[in-house]
This record gives sequence, C-alpha cells and structure tokens, in this order.
Amino acid sequence: MRSPFGHHQRHRHPLEASPAMPSSFTPPCVKRSCTSINSVSPVSPARSRHHDLPPSHQPSRLGHESTTETKPLTVATQTASLLPIQTLTHQRQRRRRWFYLILTVSDLCWKMWCVCAMTKMLKGIEFVEMENGVEKKENESYGRQMTMKRLQGEGLKGEKELKAKMEVLIGHYFGWLNDGQKTIDMVSNPNSHRSAVTAMSLNLRQKQTECIARMLNLNQPLNATTGTANEEVYKILIYDKFCQNILSPLIHVKDLRKHGVTLYFLIDKDRKPVHDVPAVYFVQPNQSNVQRIVSDASKALYQSLHLNFSTSIPRPLLEDLAAGTLNSDSIQRISKVHDQYLEFVTLEDNLFSLAHKSCYVQLNDPSAGDKEIEELVEKIVGGLFCVLATLSVVPVIRCPRGGPAEMVASALDQRIRDHLLSKNNLFTEGGNFVSSFQRPVLCIFDRNFELPVAIQHDFRYRPLVHDVLGLKLNRLSVQGEKGGMRSYELDYADSFWVANGSLEFPEVAVEIETQLNKYKKDVDEVNKRTGGTHGAEFDGTDLIGNTKHLMNAVNSLPELTERKQVIDKHTNIATVLLGEIKERSLDSYAKKENDMLVRGGIERGDLLGVLRGKGTKMDKLRFAIIYLISSETINQSEVEAVEAALRESEVDPAAFQYVKKIKSLNVSLASANSASRSNIVDWAEKLYGQSISAVTAGVKNLLSNDRQLALARTVEALTEGRPNPETDSYLSFDPRAPKSGSGASSSHLKGPFKEAIVFMIGGGNYVEYCSLQELAQHQQPAKHIIYGTTEILTGVEFVEQLTLLGQKMGLGNVGSSSTSAQ
Repeated sequence: MRSPFGHHQRHRHPLEASPAMPSSFTPPCVKRSCTSINSVSPVSPARSRHHDLPPSHQPSRLGHESTTETKPLTVATQTASLLPIQTLTHQRQRRRRWFYLILTVSDLCWKMWCVCAMTKMLKGIEFVEMENGVEKKENESYGRQMTMKRLQGEGLKGEKELKAKMEVLIGHYFGWLNDGQKTIDMVSNPNSHRSAVTAMSLNLRQKQTECIARMLNLNQPLNATTGTANEEVYKILIYDKFCQNILSPLIHVKDLRKHGVTLYFLIDKDRKPVHDVPAVYFVQPNQSNVQRIVSDASKALYQSLHLNFSTSIPRPLLEDLAAGTLNSDSIQRISKVHDQYLEFVTLEDNLFSLAHKSCYVQLNDPSAGDKEIEELVEKIVGGLFCVLATLSVVPVIRCPRGGPAEMVASALDQRIRDHLLSKNNLFTEGGNFVSSFQRPVLCIFDRNFELPVAIQHDFRYRPLVHDVLGLKLNRLSVQGEKGGMRSYELDYADSFWVANGSLEFPEVAVEIETQLNKYKKDVDEVNKRTGGTHGAEFDGTDLIGNTKHLMNAVNSLPELTERKQVIDKHTNIATVLLGEIKERSLDSYAKKENDMLVRGGIERGDLLGVLRGKGTKMDKLRFAIIYLISSETINQSEVEAVEAALRESEVDPAAFQYVKKIKSLNVSLASANSASRSNIVDWAEKLYGQSISAVTAGVKNLLSNDRQLALARTVEALTEGRPNPETDSYLSFDPRAPKSGSGASSSHLKGPFKEAIVFMIGGGNYVEYCSLQELAQHQQPAKHIIYGTTEILTGVEFVEQLTLLGQKMGLGNVGSSSTSAQ
C-alpha cells in the first residue's frame, strides 16, 4: 500500500482481513507449531470422562458405587476388592482432567496472544521513518504529535485544515480516519493476484484487459468461466480523456454491459445524480480530477465512489483528496482508492504506446532546460514501469550509450530497484522459479537511432493504412461506396487484418479477391444443397428442401455473414487506398526511397522529377529529407536545387534545413580538432539528444540488402546473446542484481532471450512494428517481441515535429503555418 510519507505502505495483515474474528481462528504462523495439540479434539473434561471411560468403570453421580448388579460380599472382601479399583479410577480421572485442562489453557493462551497481537497492530502500530539519516520508531500518540509538528512546520493555516490534514496522515498510517469513520484503503498493489508469467506468455493486451475487467467489477476476484464477478452490481463508469483512450481499443459497449456498467461519462461533463448506484472512476492522478472527485462526493451524486488512478497518485494529491472529502463531510462516500498502473495504450497483442505527445521535440529542443528533460524522462519511466507491472516481469535492460535511451534505462533501473525493496511488491508473484530463468530483455532506443524509418513511405498494408488513412486507436473513417463516411475498427477481432497486415499492398489486394471467391463458392454450395438459385447471394430467404441441409445452412449463416462483412470492409479500405496511391504515386515514392536507402543516392534528374511530379507537399518534403539522410556526402548544388524545387511547390523547408544543419554539423564534427571538438559535441548532444552520427552514418547501416531494419538487426543480436561489434558496447542493467556500477554487465545479461520488449523514445510507427513481428516469426525457435513507443506517429506527424524544431532554430519560412499535407 502507498503511504503519504513513503512510496509504499505495508499490506493489510491477515488478521485485519475480517473485523469479526471467529473464536476458533488460529493464525497461519501458529498452526504449524500447534499441529500436535490441535490433532486432539479439545472437548470438555465432562465429555471426555463420559466417553473415554468404559461403562463398567463409570462412577455413579451419588458415590463411588458401581451401578452394575454384584453378588453379596463380606465387608473385608468389599474393602479389599473395591479400594484399589476406586483409587486407580480416581487417578486416571485426575490425570485426564489435568491433561485436557492443559490443552484448554494452551488453546486459550494462543487465542489471547492472537487477540493481543491484533489489538496491538490496530491500536499501537509502530512504523519506521528515516529523519535526518536516523531511524526513528513512532507509536500512535507520538506519531500524532510528530505529524502535527510536521504540518505546522509546513506553514498550514487554519485549525480545521490542520486537523483534516493530520487525520488524513494518521489514517493512512494506522488504517482509519476520524476515529472510526469509513477507511480509505490505499491499495498500491492491485495486481498481486495476477498470474505468474511463464515463457511465451507476454500478451500485453490480454493482461491489461483482465485488469480493466477486474476494475469494472469493483476490484473483486473474477469468475474464471464467465470473466465477471460472482455478484453482479450495476454501476456507472466515469473517466477522463486519457483513460478513455486506454479503454477504447480494449473495451466495447457490449463488454461494459457484461460487467454491469449501465452509464459512462467523461469526468469534466455535467452529470445528474444517481443516488442508489456506485460509481467507478478511472482517471489520471492530477489536480483537476481530484477536485472534481471531491465535488462529486460533496454533492452526493452516487452511492459510493470507487477511485482508480491510472498510475500511482502522489502524496500531495492524496492529501488534497482526503482533506477535501473531510471538509465536505463526504468521506463515507469514498469506498476505496486504487493505483492501477495502467497508464499506457495497448493497440494490439504486442503493441503499446505511452501516448506522450511531441516527445521528440521536447527531447531535442536546444532551449529545453535540464528540469524539463528530467520531468519528461521521469514521465517515460513511469509509463514503462506500468507496462512491466502489468506484465509482472523484471527485465534485463539493454540500451546504447548516451542520449535519452541511457537516461531512461538508468532511471528505470533505479525505480525498479527501489520498488523491489518492498516485500509485497508488484513483481513478487512474477518472480517465481520459472520466470526468473526466462526473463525478457528490454531494449531501449532513441528515435535518432534510425531516423529515416519515421519519415519514409512504406507499401505494406498496416503501415499504409496508418500513414494514408490516419488509423487512430484502431479506428479509421473512409468514404463509403454510396457516399458518406464509414467508420471501421481494425483490431485483434479482425482475422484478415491480423493475418495480412504485414503484406505488401498488391498481395493484400490478391488476398481480398481470394477471400471473396471463396465466400461466393461457399454460398453457392449452401444454395445448391438447399435448392436455392445458383449464384444467388445467401441471405436466408431462399431456403427449401431437405431439413438436414436447411439446418446446416441456418447454422452457417452467422459465419458467412461475418465473413462477408470483413470482406466488404477491407474491399472498401483497399479501394480508397488504391485511389490515394494512383493520385499521389505512393508506389513510386516507396520504391525510390528504398532504392536511395540501399544504394546511398539517386540520379539528379530522378530526384527533381519526383519533387516536381505528383504527390502532396508533405510527400515531396519527406522524399527530400530521405534523399538528404541517405547521401553520405552533401552535394551543395543538388541541395540548393532541392530547396528551390520545394519552394516552387510552396513547401516550408524548415524540416529539410534542420536535417541539413544536423548533417553539416556531423561533417564539421568529423573534421574538428580536439580543442573545438568537445564544444561541438556538447552542443550537438544538447540539440539532438545523442551522438548525431547515428542519423547520417550511411545507408548500409540503416538498411541491409534484405530490407531488414537496423532496429530489427540490433534486436536480433541482443536476443541471441552472441558477440557482436554493433551491440558489444551497449549498456546492461539488471534491477534484481546487486548494483555494481553504471551499466555493468555480466554473462547472464548477455542472453540468449526468448522474449523481448523493444521501446522507442521519440515516436514509433507500424513499419518498425511489422519488421519486429516478422523477425520474431522467422527466428528458430520463434521468439516473442513486444514493441512500444512514446507515441505512434505517421510520417506526416513526425515531419511536422522536425519542422517545429527547424522553426525554433530560425530556419524555413519563419512565421508561416506548418506544412500542409494536402
């Protein structure tokens, strides 16, 4: 659990799980030592006397005389015969009484000890705090005094506010608020019940969906069969815009209904009260959301509020939340507060984005200060930590030296190390025996590692749909056949999209035709068996004939209808794409850019012909930048001709001039003397985030002859773990190993690895995602690779960020608007 004075608070003790403890309860720690005692039934002495003694030896209630009929004896004989038996009987009874008395007392002692221990935990919990480097133990009363002094030292005004703040902090230390009012239960580890990760099971979409489903069911355990809670509760869902983007690719309206969500609203919208229904909040932990939650609680809009933050809520915001609800006397409406660690958007099984806008600009802006860079790095680290917490894995981290990649890797390593110090952490169950020997490798790169991939045109189906039609959150809108806009979803439920997304567009067109012909054949077969018209489309209206064939046809109707819908969807998408390809000559752009990257240049006539031919302004600008990056040397006359051609097309050349300046700086860096070299390096790394030689190092380092990206080739080398000159200098971090210096590596950090998580800082794209998935499938044995980035960008969006950087440096047409994509 999270504590206001520290990152995590201890979890609830098993004894605290139920307020009313049964008298026969024995704590787990006691059961093992009491096994021999508990094996004997602790019944009362009277019952043991009645059942343990044989009937002939049971004493009478009136005396020691036996109730069985005996023959007359003399007094001497009676005395001689009965006295030893009675004495023996009394001794046995006495021993049995003492034995069971000891058992009973022992059992009572254990129970009294347990009750005392629980009372001590509830009323006098001690916590340890480091103050000025000195370990200090505080009990309840001393804690209240120290908290009051601390709050007074912070300069808080007003007795009411001071009391509210104090009760909040005391409540989070000792488990209650306001002496018995409803508890705010900070659950900082809602994922402790997540299953341990085994090999080849890093399905990020599935795991995040399970966490969201559990959240929608009020964080109750889910039924493994139905995927819902055992007790259905109707509820309202409240979210902000960012969390709406998290839910959108994973949860549909029918799924919300399945989990009992009847209404759903944005948190910043005006909402009417629904007094008898609980509300589930899923929002980012920021000031505006906290204020709106306090307002909703004070207005009593809902019966109870179940608060779920997308990541760990900071201590000041937690204090504001508790103080606000206390001041408005609405603390009883806050049911629980959970840190969900779900602050990332999962688009496919192996694709995620942190949805951080303009990271590349912020990291490469020459005017950015150290504080801004550190805040952005911490934000990226927080998102990556959420991904790893959801997967419940602690990876080995690899990254190139220098730049944002090393900064993020080092900060993430420290963040995980600090978290692992807690006994009950988010990775406890994930670090079992199996996964500890099959941990994934996390490869972190900066966008400057392979810049052309973010700019170039690609002719594969998935990147083409994203780049040309603007796929966002697995949704797009295109012109319909009969006019108007049609919206489509392209996600894991679309089998055609999953199977053919990495194919070239001509192959996709052939596959669509194949699927259509197969569908028509199946329809004809059904019509033939049921006596329908030959060649007529199967719609269920022409079904006659044999009852068996009729039933088969009816059963096949849903499957045929679904296939027809998928074929119609992709036929429409492919038709729109084909129109864009012909109008803009996108096939020519893709082919010539690929040739430039492979050969290292292009004929001047072909270059100028493309710039003066078909295509949008942004198409021409992207082509010019690829030419500039692919050329190993700068031909000044050609560069001037390219700039002139861009101006003729009314294109803002800021992005082109920005890349040219970086490239000229690289040439100057190569020829600079040692005295001035350090200054240039400092300025270049400040400007470009890392060593700029990675951007213009030559085409052969960017793209090999078999069209394998440099990113895919590097990831392959890192997962295989073999000596490789390209990756031998990479830094290694293992958060589970003792820290022995920055980037220190050992043999177990070199691999091989069966699973990998590849993260790109500064913007990623579907081109890299498709290349990495192809790499994973072609490996022997097959590997599992997850690709993530700070944001998914089209080529147009990334060039716009380059344009903004150029304008910040005073390049291009200063004062003009950004380049139009039309």
